[in-house]
Amino acid sequence: MPYKRLLATFSFILVVISVITFAPIEAQNNLLTDPGFEDTNMKTVAFDQASGTRFSVNVNWNGWYTETPRNADWQNLIPNGTGRNNAGFGFVRSGNRSMELSRGFATFTAAVYQTVTVPENANVTGSAYVVMNINGDNADAANSNARVGIDPTGGTNPLSSNVIWSNTVTNALASNGFRQLTVNATAQGTQVTLFLYAWQTVPTEGNGVFWDDASLTVGGPGGSSPNQTPLGPTNTPVPTAPPVVPFVVPQPTQSDGSIIHTVSEGDTLASISVAYRVSMDDIRELNPSIGEGRFLQIGQQLIIRPPTSSTSSSGNSGQVLTPSAPVAPPPAGQGGTPAVAPPPAGQGGNPPVAPPPAGQGGNPTVAPPTAVAQVQQPAVEATPSLRIRSIYYWVNDVTEMRAFYRDLIGLEETAFFDDDSSGLLILQVGDTELIFLEGVDPRPVQTEFARQPNYDGGTLETTSLVLQVPDDQFDMIVATIADSGATIFNNGVLVPQPGQRALYVLDPMGNTIQILAEQ
Repeated sequence: MPYKRLLATFSFILVVISVITFAPIEAQNNLLTDPGFEDTNMKTVAFDQASGTRFSVNVNWNGWYTETPRNADWQNLIPNGTGRNNAGFGFVRSGNRSMELSRGFATFTAAVYQTVTVPENANVTGSAYVVMNINGDNADAANSNARVGIDPTGGTNPLSSNVIWSNTVTNALASNGFRQLTVNATAQGTQVTLFLYAWQTVPTEGNGVFWDDASLTVGGPGGSSPNQTPLGPTNTPVPTAPPVVPFVVPQPTQSDGSIIHTVSEGDTLASISVAYRVSMDDIRELNPSIGEGRFLQIGQQLIIRPPTSSTSSSGNSGQVLTPSAPVAPPPAGQGGTPAVAPPPAGQGGNPPVAPPPAGQGGNPTVAPPTAVAQVQQPAVEATPSLRIRSIYYWVNDVTEMRAFYRDLIGLEETAFFDDDSSGLLILQVGDTELIFLEGVDPRPVQTEFARQPNYDGGTLETTSLVLQVPDDQFDMIVATIADSGATIFNNGVLVPQPGQRALYVLDPMGNTIQILAEQ
């Protein structure tokens, strides 16, 4: 009996030793460096000078992307890669940051990855959490996909047949919370690579993928490569024409070099922008009647490109034609008096600003035909001389505002004084004065960003400014602001629209300032 008890005790000890010996292999710590993308130090994988797009990743990670296939201008472009730091909007799962890949009005195929050392031929488990931001035009047709994979040989090409993939999630919206993707593999040596991989087939205004809380541990059931063709851009059907512009038929260039688009059913401002490769802001500038909205009317004519020649096909020199007023005045010299100008004051008794009605006074030279009068009406109407002269801000310290706006951004200072009871700073921005006044009572300083339609973020419905700077000065200004320690949205440069670059920063009072450059 004692012998049996001794044998049972010895067997129990062996079990305990076995558990102590092998448990760590089944539950290793996370082998990834910076798995939550918290490090604010970034390195550039690729930079597209034409669009200002920069693909950056955390210094302990690497990035991969492909620009093929490309059957349309919007397909498989270089993504924006940056650290997302606004945890309050559902794009950060834990900590302060996540890894963002995005490219508005386009698609991308890209991955971030990290290679680690593991015990030889060990079973490993990889995982990561993902959400997506899909919004704007064509969002209903969006097809954004993400998955995680492991290359058990330690390779760095996600298109390799060695890679073992998790299941794929599609359109994992942030409103539904983060989704965890998990994959198991067996190392073929002592190194494995974890890929966080994403791609789309439909360009949308907002097309962002956000990764957080990645993990690679030793343990799990293991697995070998299925030797299957990898999913993604190599075998995903891709339309030959952008689905975001299915109804847009680009109009040919007219004889004067202009392009006029007639709105058809289904057209949107974004789809027209993509079809003609012209930014929406440029279209709005050429067509003030559409304002900032995107609601167009069928049959509406939009100027896509103004005339590039000074002589139109009808032979009228210097005449700029618009879709709504194609009628040209009669050539100068017909009727004895130029039709585009009334007779000088005092000649013939005619008032200088109002020619007499046609047929009165027997002088046909001061009575232009009805059609000509209609064409010339905009030229003789008085345009109100309205402009924004000054904008006032009450601040706590005009010296701080001076250091920010004059020294960092480079605005022109026209007046400044500061004493114990008051202060004044006047800066010139074009024809407008920015005037900062310092009062006695302190005012609250905002710590959150204002809402603006051109970026995904901001909670405050309050005043914000957009300061446009020359494109060749943008990088210098951004570097200066970053070195100052100012609070920068998303800790990086965003691309609100194609051809634009923007930095969103808080001034010393917490006002949201967008530094914008356009190419």
